[in-house]
Amino acid sequence: MAAGIIKVKILNEINNPINLFVKVHCASKDDELGTHLLYYYQTFSWRFRANMLGTTRYFCHFWWNGKQNAFDVFFSNWSSICDNRNGNLCEWVVRGDGFYFTNVESFLPMDLVKKYPWN
Repeated sequence: MAAGIIKVKILNEINNPINLFVKVHCASKDDELGTHLLYYYQTFSWRFRANMLGTTRYFCHFWWNGKQNAFDVFFSNWSSICDNRNGNLCEWVVRGDGFYFTNVESFLPMDLVKKYPWN
């Protein structure tokens, strides 16, 4: 499990003049993070410490343009993939074709890995 503070960040990279925003609702078993409307290139992020039991899990539900998806954006056993030289980052980039993951703060396109499509 990663030591220290973990940051989860959601970035909207959808630039669509008709469907202007992505709606995002995030939570864990213990924390309700609310619903947020992310316009093009806006972010929503939060920081936390994983619990000692290794059961920390955050999930988000996303809606855009009549599509949706919901998935875990952090789970304790993923901590090693969130590790980077500057701390612990799990960043999710929302695009028109799906959801991409990176642990690089100022990422390049090659740093992104597509994880999920829209449903």
